[in-house]
Parts: sequence; structure tokens; C-alpha cells
Amino acid sequence: MGYSNVTIAMDDTKVISTSQSVSQITGCFNAMCEEKSAQTIWSPSIDAEVWLDDPLSLQPWMETQEIVDLGPIGIQARFGWYVSTALVTTLYSVDGLIVDHWRVLQNSQMTAYLTISTNEIEVLTTESAATAMFKGQRYCDRPECTNGVYYPPWCTQNNSQCVILLADYPESNFDKLTDQIQSLGLMVGVAWIGPNLKSTVQQRQEKNQPTLFFGWTPDDLTSSGAFSRVAFPSCQENAAVPDVDGATGGCDFPWQNVNKVAWRPLVVGAPYIYDLLKDVTFASSKMDGIMYSYYFSRLNMAEFACEWVQRNSGTWEPWIPSGSAGIKRTILLGGLFETLIDPTSPNSGIEPGARMAIDAVNADLNILPNYKLTLASMETGCSPETSLLSYFKFYEDRGQSLAGNFPFHSGFVWYFCVSAVSKTGFHGNEMQSRGIPPLLLQVL
Repeated sequence: MGYSNVTIAMDDTKVISTSQSVSQITGCFNAMCEEKSAQTIWSPSIDAEVWLDDPLSLQPWMETQEIVDLGPIGIQARFGWYVSTALVTTLYSVDGLIVDHWRVLQNSQMTAYLTISTNEIEVLTTESAATAMFKGQRYCDRPECTNGVYYPPWCTQNNSQCVILLADYPESNFDKLTDQIQSLGLMVGVAWIGPNLKSTVQQRQEKNQPTLFFGWTPDDLTSSGAFSRVAFPSCQENAAVPDVDGATGGCDFPWQNVNKVAWRPLVVGAPYIYDLLKDVTFASSKMDGIMYSYYFSRLNMAEFACEWVQRNSGTWEPWIPSGSAGIKRTILLGGLFETLIDPTSPNSGIEPGARMAIDAVNADLNILPNYKLTLASMETGCSPETSLLSYFKFYEDRGQSLAGNFPFHSGFVWYFCVSAVSKTGFHGNEMQSRGIPPLLLQVL
């Protein structure tokens, strides 16, 4: 849309708190915004994926006038524990064991199936030179972690009775995961392995090595069908878990709405981006399909995104604001012509003439500067029945499938066909019964 120096910043450290996400955008340490971080002042920021703790969690931040809520992106998201589906299926069919349930993790029986060597954990939990200021730093350097791994009191580093849950960054999930483990008495330790999480899970999956990991949906890993979500107690926050002595937590992660949030000066400084982001939406099923395709594409994210944009212009074109740096909305015109292929017909030049007229309009920047005309030609032979059926087919087969992508549909009808068309009742009850708008006749 004509903007330069735009950078897409990937943030792998998923934050559970809405306040944490918005704080990164505004630079404010809290919703009162009494003080800002010097690092983020004058740094325009957009977060297209802010997970809302509750429907009103953005309200205190909106009152600071530092951000603008661009509305929901259309999906709901959820954190969770995941385990290899192949293991779930096998153990249930052989032993009747329900692996995708938290109670199976209260004893040591799963250590025989979910094994990760000490050497592998040592490598994975250590930051590489590419991701750390000092090579050798652990992703989890908290006092509660031993060599980058959290072990509950009933597990030790050399205790083979506990399985390891792989997670990304402790900044986003340490408290919740340790609370679940302690409250439910799970025989589980947690290894935070940063950006290695996805590649490690994929590599182990390819080697038929079952894995227990912490993830979220929608995501390419969890949308692949290769992993099953582990069920946890459904209960209110801080409420006791049924049948667990002394438990005060351990509840499952709730579904969360996801909104787009931006730095307020964006509204004035980059209005086209603001208008674009307001319109960007994905249905949950659509997003799951995208994530599924990405998982099996074996492309990197940039390559997949480029391919998706090239193949799905019908999805994103309606988001582009009219008048934004040469981007034009399309008007689809249905053309009803006596003939398209008979060069002996005295009227064979009508359809080419219509295309020439459309090309002339598109070439003149003073005419419909924000739109592009496109012609869909149909041969009718000037038959009333064929004319009507052609229009129905045009609207139902093309119009409905493109409904949201084109502002309106207009029809070109050759002048000798006007009387024939009127005989078929183009503006009559049949069109209304089909939910089809009246055809706009342009006589050539």
C-alpha cells in the first residue's frame, strides 16, 4: 500500500496476560501509564494477536488513549498440553489407557513411553549463540529450575519416575505450569527450550518418538492432527479440583478471544494500515486450515505467507482500503452476448468492443480511479431462456462465491437482446425467490 520501512517482528514468547501484551505496545508499565519504558517510546507498534483475559481486559488501557482496539481477528485461542496422537491411539487400543487425560500423569507409568535423554535435555535447554547474548545461558534461569528444568519435589534430575513436558519460554507460562503440576500432583518436570520447541517436536514425531509438550491453538503443530490435547479439570480459577486433596489450582486453560491492538497515533499517521487491520478477520476453521497446510508444506514462514497471498487474493483484496497507493477494488461485470466465437455473425464484434471499452476505462486514471473493471462474458444467442439461465449461473456460480470480494455486479446486455431479456422476467418474482438482485442493464 505504499508504506516503506515496515518490519514484521516475530515474538515467540507467547504471553498469557493481556496487560503484558499491551504494555509492550504502549511502553507503559501499567494501565495508569504514569511512566513509560524508554525503549518503546516513539516506537509505533501493532499486535495482531492480543489474547484477552476477559472481554473487559482492554478497557483500562483504552482509557489511557495510548492504544486503539481494532476489533477481534475472528478466532478463539487456547493454551494446553499436547501428546502424540499415535501414542494415545496405541495405548488405548492395547491397554485401555487414556493417555490424553491429566490423571495418567499422576503416576510413573508414562515414563516408559515419553522418554527424553538427559543429554538431549541438556542441549535443548541451553541457549545457542544465535539466540543468547552469552552462549550457555539457560532458557529458564530461575532459582526453581535445575539446569534449565523445573522438577516438583517428588521428582529429581536423576529420577526416572517423571516425564518431561517441553515448553518454550518460562516468561509466558512458568507460574501456570508449575501450579498445575503441584496442584494435581503430576509426575512431570518442565524443560523450557525456547525456539527449539517446534523443530524438536517435529523431529521426534518423524522418528516416531512420542512427545509431551505445551502449546496452543491455532498453531501449525496442534492443527496438524498429529497431536492430541490433554484434558485437565474444567473449573473456576483458584477453585479446588475435584478428588484432589489440597488442590487450589490445576484448572485447564480457557478459550480466549483474540483482538488486534495498535498504537493510537497509527490512526492518523498510517490511516490505510489502520483501515486494513480493522477489516482483517479469519474464521477459526479457516485459520486451522491455514495452519494445517503450513505444517505439511515444509516451507518457511515467509515462503508460505508469500504463496498464500498469491493464491488467496479473493480473501485479502476486500481488506485493502480503496485509494491506497494504487490498490484497486474489482467490479465484476457480467456480459450477455449473442455470440462469442462465430466470426460470421454481424454482431461478433460486440464482445471484443466491450472489452476494449473496459480496457479504456481501466487505463484512464481519471475514471473510477479506485476500481478495476473485469468482464465475464457469456454467450446467449439472444434466447430469452438462455439469457435468464446465463444470468442465474453468473450470479450463483460466480457472484455468490465472490460475494464479499466485489462491491456489486453489473450486466452488459446487447441491445437486440433487451426485449428478449424482458420477456423472461429478469426483474420478476423468480429472481427475488432466488435472492438475486435485479440485473443492471447497460445497452450497448
